[in-house]
Amino acid sequence: MHQPEALGLVAGVLGAGAIIGALIAAWLGPKLPRRVVFTIGVLVAGAPLSLVLALTSALPLALTVAFVAGLGTGGLNPILNAVLYERIPPQLRARTLGALKASAWIGTPIGPLLAGSLVEVIDLRNALFIFAAIFLVATVVPVMLPAMRSMHRAPRPGPDGTEARDNEAVAKST
Repeated sequence: MHQPEALGLVAGVLGAGAIIGALIAAWLGPKLPRRVVFTIGVLVAGAPLSLVLALTSALPLALTVAFVAGLGTGGLNPILNAVLYERIPPQLRARTLGALKASAWIGTPIGPLLAGSLVEVIDLRNALFIFAAIFLVATVVPVMLPAMRSMHRAPRPGPDGTEARDNEAVAKST
């Protein structure tokens, strides 16, 4: 199972699942509650695959979990982007989205370097357990935040046509 070909196959199946998940999200997304789709997506996207890779050498199981993880990731970016565009005032979008994207992309070269170093220090199996724990914390904590409860609602426009930040702001401006 821990061969380069198997890793490539797992990555390919994960990617195929993500593409299919994105197509399903485009088709059904507007009809489904954002918070439910987002919560399910983040919970199946990371920790389960790392855990399965750590616990078993069964390639069919790893491929199945990778596909499901990919399906889960398909709807995440459209939901996040919709919420960002709804919540960030138009005059701040370029700067805010630029900072967010730059911050997210900085992990792309750093993550594999840290992961490779960790595997070098401890074995692959233990590194995968650590990755699963990190994924679990990184996905469960944001889902539990009170702010996530309002991700399904678009902000209401204020009387002057600008977006009000919350119901209290709408009430004060009337």
